Amino acid sequence: MDSKFKGDLMFALIDQFFIGTLDSDKINFNRSHFRDQLDLNRLDFDYVKSQIINEEPIHYKRSKKHDNRYECFYPAPSHKNYKYFKVIIEDCINHIAVVSIMDDGKTSPKGKRNATKSKRMLQEETLRRKAVMKRKNF
Repeated sequence: MDSKFKGDLMFALIDQFFIGTLDSDKINFNRSHFRDQLDLNRLDFDYVKSQIINEEPIHYKRSKKHDNRYECFYPAPSHKNYKYFKVIIEDCINHIAVVSIMDDGKTSPKGKRNATKSKRMLQEETLRRKAVMKRKNF
């Protein structure tokens, strides 16, 4: 299999994803970073999965850092203070992997960024700040 055919095959798979004809079993949601980001952003896995499988993205673009990754934007749930969330997908040879998810970062003012963080992340940040303050006092 030469590289041109391999690239065409991957591009056809991502085209099927954007058109909506790709089978849902060819989309991989099992990345640990994706699951951690769901917890961090307090998003429901079933909601995100249904958006990715059933809905067409509002906007998508190719990632600047990776040639085989795309950034897709979907509407956020109504109870969130941001309008869209961004999903990073990676087209592999025989499936599409959902790599990461994040809020759009534009609608949250700087003072309210902690509103989207999980309790675990806030506790870790507090412990880190206390440790820094102890080191400064010595």
